[in-house]
Amino acid sequence: MELRVTADFEGGNGRVERILREEQADVVYFAAEHKKGGPQALWFFLRLEGVKGPHLQCVLTNPSQILGGGGSWKHNSPVVRFGSGTWSRIGQVTRRLNEHLVPEIVMEIEVPPGESVAEIAACYPYLRKDLEATFEDADPRSIWSKCGIGYSADGNSIIRVYNTLGDEERSKPGLFFIARQHAGETPGSWALDGILRYLVSDEGLALSKELCIWAVPVADPDGVACGAYGKDQFPWDINRAWDRVTRPEIHAIQTDLIRWSGRCRPHMIVDLHAPGYSEHGFYFWAPTVPHSVARLTHTVANLFRERVPEHLRGNEPAYRPWGATQTSVHQGSSCIAFGIQRLGIPTATLEISYQGPEPGVWYTPEDYRLLGRTLIETLHSTLPG
Repeated sequence: MELRVTADFEGGNGRVERILREEQADVVYFAAEHKKGGPQALWFFLRLEGVKGPHLQCVLTNPSQILGGGGSWKHNSPVVRFGSGTWSRIGQVTRRLNEHLVPEIVMEIEVPPGESVAEIAACYPYLRKDLEATFEDADPRSIWSKCGIGYSADGNSIIRVYNTLGDEERSKPGLFFIARQHAGETPGSWALDGILRYLVSDEGLALSKELCIWAVPVADPDGVACGAYGKDQFPWDINRAWDRVTRPEIHAIQTDLIRWSGRCRPHMIVDLHAPGYSEHGFYFWAPTVPHSVARLTHTVANLFRERVPEHLRGNEPAYRPWGATQTSVHQGSSCIAFGIQRLGIPTATLEISYQGPEPGVWYTPEDYRLLGRTLIETLHSTLPG
């Protein structure tokens, strides 16, 4: 059977360079593509059909163009699944130099007997079907409603999820979550998934009734659909466009934030991201000024770290002071600046690693969900009164 490798599906990314069918293993050489532009690719997601096993070798040929560079891969572990099974970590990968002194990353994969279809990705994918599955699992007592708040540059709907529309009296404290401003940063989606699931559970239902919660699960639907990474993409990094508003997605979210702030007593805005591919654990980017607004973000960051089970914490600080306005190619304001300076609402970004709390230890989807659950519990515990 011919080995066919494709990235032509939602979230797919990977430029196949060559395929070798050797006696002991199929070998696939591929590069992470720079979809939507930008100097750093990072995200990849490939489907392989006709795998013969028992071994499969996948070689990433452009790790030097990935955030963190080719030297950052010593303790990294992408993910794999066979057929329609569950995703799991590949295990530790190997970095080598090819005959031209260009770094490559080699992923050795054991193929279970009888399996001929495999998928590999930089981290656990989170697509539209995953969000829909969360809503389906929550029925029939789901508290969540969905609506469109605008359209992306490519015409994809920007969706808001909410548990209540609030009221003109602003009777409830409010939380607003944003995920996937950078389309390839799937750990943020898994954490938000944990929040959505927890708030319809036996433990979380009472908490959900106290709050006005709105969330944008996919801030960059175009990037998620085509498998872009999103960091520094053209014409502008979404998370640096909050002052220039050069992206229709940001205009839609800003408008919705203002709408939300008039229907509740805003407590905090939380933006869910993932850091560089070489980083471990989690941390907040938290503003330092003005202190009257920023101090809640520090309190939440410290309490969150304390509440997270020790084996998931890692060694990152609870928060890093936010003040940077520059990525590798862009200057501009993030949603932190918009929330703090424009709306006067405590705002912070939570970075959750693609990898795990420490080298050689890797997060699972359930770990990401637990981090999301811990986040909403922490935010609830800091409500006034």
